[in-house]
Amino acid sequence: MNYLENIYGINYDEFLNLVDNFYEAVWIYDNNYTIIYTNSATERNFGKLAKSYIGKNDLEEFYEKDWDPRLLPLVYKNKSTYISRQNTPTNSTIQIATPIFDIYNNIKYVILNVRHLLDNSDFHIPSSNAIELNDVDTNVSDSIFFNSTSMSNMMKLVQKICRIDATVLITGESGTGKTMLAKYIHNISERKSENFVSINCASLPENLIESQLFGYTKGAFTGAVATGKTGLFKQAHKGTIFLDEISELSYGSQAKLLHVLQSKEFTPIGASSPEKVDVRIITATNIDLKKMVEIGRFREDLYYRLNVFEVSIPPLRERGNDIEALIYHFLHE
Repeated sequence: MNYLENIYGINYDEFLNLVDNFYEAVWIYDNNYTIIYTNSATERNFGKLAKSYIGKNDLEEFYEKDWDPRLLPLVYKNKSTYISRQNTPTNSTIQIATPIFDIYNNIKYVILNVRHLLDNSDFHIPSSNAIELNDVDTNVSDSIFFNSTSMSNMMKLVQKICRIDATVLITGESGTGKTMLAKYIHNISERKSENFVSINCASLPENLIESQLFGYTKGAFTGAVATGKTGLFKQAHKGTIFLDEISELSYGSQAKLLHVLQSKEFTPIGASSPEKVDVRIITATNIDLKKMVEIGRFREDLYYRLNVFEVSIPPLRERGNDIEALIYHFLHE
């Protein structure tokens, strides 16, 4: 708080007001299930005044019929962060429970974030399935080699997000291995038995990108293949589509991609009706998309849809410890 107050002039009351206006509902518990704080978003999700929960015991306030599985018992028992999707008759939520420790590594508080999903599309986690985010398998595939701490931390993040069926934005300089990492995320995800389809957005002119992504019907335009063409999104149905150099996508094509993300459907050129598609989208860029948003070259709404999770690959010059591992691999390949 001292930093916020000294640098930004934000005092304690103003800070609480900021948290109170989060879109996500925030619950803070002591070390034994007692609710000590909730923000105003809890009123939207649960229909009761936030202050009415203060001092209540979570085990008494909510029952198995309300939240299943219960994350708090798992957090208190295993001292780990858990995430779960909860479906109720009125809405669907993503819940993340995070323990906060004292200097003796005992749980002092637990923070529970509850996000109401407007269209059930932000995250895809099986209902009634709690995923532990701290205890992950850090073994890597035969295609990724490293010794550095920075790459180890990055791979731990990748191991976590592979279990959550959301969009991933991979950033990094040219040659850092963004395509390889995208394939790796697919290969350890629940979609690994389905197709991995890749396209470089900079390799196709604007007048071809839509037909490549969405396909076209027989006779859709002059010069079209007589039998029509299956687009990459349809080829990737149930699997993963990787859009490399996403920054090169034109503004018009960005709007069409945003529509797919929002509606889970696309319309082939020449078709009269849309087709549903179930696909995970991974994108990559070596350009700062935030700056492109600021100058109006990239849609802000699309940026946030693509950037649910961001994985940044450090360049080799910043991880010298990996050079030996790479040399050993190539010498014995």
